[in-house]
Amino acid sequence: MARQSVLDRNEPFIAAAVLTAHGQNLKHGFRQVEVRWYLELFANWIELIEERAGFSIQNNQAARYLKNLIDEGFARQVAPGKYPLYRLTRPGLFEVVSRLVSKPYFERREHFFFVYFFIRTYRRRLIKMVQMEGKRFPYTMQMELNALLDADVLLEEQIAHVRGGITKLNKRLTEQQNTLEMAAQLFKTGRTYADVVREVDKRYPFSLDPQRRYSELYKKGTEKQRIWELTEGTACRLRDLWRPSLRMLEHYLSELEALKNSSGRR
Repeated sequence: MARQSVLDRNEPFIAAAVLTAHGQNLKHGFRQVEVRWYLELFANWIELIEERAGFSIQNNQAARYLKNLIDEGFARQVAPGKYPLYRLTRPGLFEVVSRLVSKPYFERREHFFFVYFFIRTYRRRLIKMVQMEGKRFPYTMQMELNALLDADVLLEEQIAHVRGGITKLNKRLTEQQNTLEMAAQLFKTGRTYADVVREVDKRYPFSLDPQRRYSELYKKGTEKQRIWELTEGTACRLRDLWRPSLRMLEHYLSELEALKNSSGRR
């Protein structure tokens, strides 16, 4: 299960490695070892960001990945033996390209940057590879492939998700800051903890957890601990968790928008 999750988590890199191995060996086919070689190369490109060990796959995992492609009709073995040669079919090229770009949102920024680079840089080469796999290249197929390899659309989708995250985080920051100030003021006027929580529940019932009200969250622990969580704990979360996260998202958005501006000057 853990090994399979490594493949799942790093599917964009494995898909890119398979596409590259195929493209570099159109005449004779590619070997499993070449897929691993390109995978390690791509891992090296971002190894300062992410532990390279996270990309380590075993020979049997690479073999299973290729076997699954064969079983589904996406690849064929062109030369058997101890070190067999493989070749992607035209449907297989479509499938592996789809796996490369299929995520609606790339949680890891370095994964997004890699996929964006790959399809923006090698788009024409990938289209040519598909075209070479048959005598006819129907217009509908061209349109579908162009849509899959549209780096601008991929970028716009990532920007939209990041903007949505910033909006949600800003809302949480505002509500939590207001909660902190309201609780502090109420405690100063001598209101009890139970009174303060009731007031918070009225104004911002789900600002800390979308499924549970404050009155549900703060049931455990002593009253002193609950008061601390509502006041100082909230201040700590604002300072150490949500504001830094917001700044990171805003910086990420600025980098994505810089890419967008540069793509217009290609």
